[in-house]
Amino acid sequence: MALKYGGLYKCILECREAAIAVTQPGRESTKLTTQRLAFIDRRLSDLLPFLTQQMPDGERVMWNDMLASRSTEIAYGPVYRLTEEENL
Repeated sequence: MALKYGGLYKCILECREAAIAVTQPGRESTKLTTQRLAFIDRRLSDLLPFLTQQMPDGERVMWNDMLASRSTEIAYGPVYRLTEEENL
């Protein structure tokens, strides 16, 4: 999966593109910026189980509850669904 989607390099690139879009209003559409952020969210969410293996259970539960209270549907709406590019 990581190689198929560009892994962390793709996340970093998308993050930088989103930051450029935010700091240069009008550079790209809000929808595209939101798609970039949703992509980063998905990839990092995929990595969470591996990156938090050593985290104490109580702390992991706390963070997961915080993420659940800010659901992807609330944050990104329908943009969160996989795009055609990610299905390749």
